[in-house]
Amino acid sequence: MNSPFQYGKLATGSSFINRQAEKLQLKSNLISGINTVVISPGRWGKSSFVRDSLAELEKDSRELRVCQINLFSIRTDTEFYQLFTKELFKSFFTTQESLKAIIKELLHEVSPRITPGADTSNDFTISLESQNIKGYESYILDLPERLANSTGQRIIVCLDEFQNLARLRDFTALAPKISNAWQKQQNVSYCIICSKNKIMTDLFTAPSNPFYRFAQILHLSKISENDWVQYIIDSFKRTGKSISRPIATLLVQRVNCHAWYVQQYAHFSWILTSNNVTESILSESFNQLTITNLALFKRECESMSPSQLGLLIAIASHEKAYTSISAMVKYGLGTPQNVTKNKELMQRKDLVEATPDGFTFLDPVFENWFISEYLN
Repeated sequence: MNSPFQYGKLATGSSFINRQAEKLQLKSNLISGINTVVISPGRWGKSSFVRDSLAELEKDSRELRVCQINLFSIRTDTEFYQLFTKELFKSFFTTQESLKAIIKELLHEVSPRITPGADTSNDFTISLESQNIKGYESYILDLPERLANSTGQRIIVCLDEFQNLARLRDFTALAPKISNAWQKQQNVSYCIICSKNKIMTDLFTAPSNPFYRFAQILHLSKISENDWVQYIIDSFKRTGKSISRPIATLLVQRVNCHAWYVQQYAHFSWILTSNNVTESILSESFNQLTITNLALFKRECESMSPSQLGLLIAIASHEKAYTSISAMVKYGLGTPQNVTKNKELMQRKDLVEATPDGFTFLDPVFENWFISEYLN
């Protein structure tokens, strides 16, 4: 029997933990034309949550069409325009004949090229030459509104991994073009998914940024401990195994309700269990969890400068006054300017976050390994 726990891919079916209140808010926003940014630290289940919400919206309304675009592999603004165009058309048209007709109507000014794929009936690629894009950026960005008007359907465009777009060298020039075009559209709603870090937060909240007030921000919280515990108990039971509530609670607490790690930790525990999960199995599974992610943890630390590593050690030691002379000497933090720069870097990399009580680690397994490696 296969493990009931999933990680490393979008959660589906019984592996998806409902977030009913947040789902209702997102669906209500998008159907009402309110652009929404779904933001949280990495691997908290944002993409699964949004995909499930959009699937429900599309199922409930025949007059609604959803286009989902993953920006993970985008390296240039030209690639963005090409992917944006291709995914929009693929969301509406499944054959080359229907595609050619609508392109002639809506996108004739930039002369896209259609290349057949292996299945010539419905597999195709749309290419835009860079020389045809220049000067027509607004025309391309306005494509969703023209598609909505042409088909009589409302469109929701979902852009995942948006922080990757914000890292582009030309994003400073690209951002105002995007916001100016999209905020004028009446029949299109935008759902932006991005990891929580200082750059992304400032992008949508700082008055100096073009995306200021472009969208309502939906901060995705962690799934509650009780929901996780019940999910784990039910999943073990469904596959003929058992885990007690205290043991399931300990599992969830050890990884601080982190969605990715709850699934991964429960998966290892399930594999090692014949009948009932014991504390010794839970300990062995946690060791396996750490070993599985060890290469990533080591690579992260090896890429840091001594002062950056010193700052993480200071955070792990619950230091508060990072720029005090004693702290800068004790942890090798360098100058106050170095401390400020490194704090911003650690936040951009999603290693730590600022809270009212100081900086805390975002990755509970990395934190556990880091403390054992550098503090003990």
